[in-house]
Amino acid sequence: MPSSERDHELIDKYLESLASEAEVIELQERLTADANVADVFAEASRLDASLQLFFRKQYKIDQVAALLNAPDPSLAPIIAPAEGISGIPGQSAAPLSCLRASTFVPRSSRHLESRRWRFTNLPAGSLHRWKFISAAALLLMIGIGIWSLMNAGDLRLRLISGHVAVAGRDVGEIPFNVICEVSGRDAAIMELPGKVQIELVGATRAIIRRSSTGAAIELLSGAGDFRAEQNQISLRVETVLGVVTTTGGRFSLELVTTLPDNLSPTEPIRLPRLAVVVAQGSVTVEHAGLLTTLSAGQQQVFLN
Repeated sequence: MPSSERDHELIDKYLESLASEAEVIELQERLTADANVADVFAEASRLDASLQLFFRKQYKIDQVAALLNAPDPSLAPIIAPAEGISGIPGQSAAPLSCLRASTFVPRSSRHLESRRWRFTNLPAGSLHRWKFISAAALLLMIGIGIWSLMNAGDLRLRLISGHVAVAGRDVGEIPFNVICEVSGRDAAIMELPGKVQIELVGATRAIIRRSSTGAAIELLSGAGDFRAEQNQISLRVETVLGVVTTTGGRFSLELVTTLPDNLSPTEPIRLPRLAVVVAQGSVTVEHAGLLTTLSAGQQQVFLN
């Protein structure tokens, strides 16, 4: 069944962060019930990601253009002779503050000569400033080119192994901002933007979001192993019990929200519970308004 106008409205509101809680629930139900809606949502997410990448590049280009086109008062040529504007003996000159800027536009054949005069007659300080601005603009342009080459594939989430389902269907390319679930018993290994790698165990449910500061993952239930290379990008894992962040390290999380049907504990178990184990580096856990730093070899359980 083709997607309805209501489906497109829900998708647009969700991608623009305008959807209410009830509309988010309605959209999730539509994604689960209708495979066509899930396909439309995935395509809209990819288009939204491409547009954001384009405007980020355009913003940097506009910054360079604004820097190069900024006026400099020190470049205004002196047009009045010492004795007076007219140069006629005995005629008083008008004050410089009363002079209006000339609207004369030189012919194209004189552009080069005029430009040479302006720059060869600048004071030493102005020349130094313009050399600095030109060098800074050149470095910024080079940086934009390198950034574009290095981040051309940043908006794609690679599924290295395992199976991941969206709305009950296995997908080969994992979309952003959608509830994903590891299908089957085997773990799923994914590579995120910024050389971040995560391994989620079977039946784990999570949402991978775009973030201007790094990779952001919302862990809804289940467990996983998370790895971020040192000084590459920040990694943020959000759960109902707190937020775990690192700028380089390896750690595992297990979020238990419900007990398995076949488990009958002899003593009551408080749920939900979040277990954090750090293998390399360090992580910071924000829980109940407090910050806890765990280093390699440490572990801790956080309760509601």
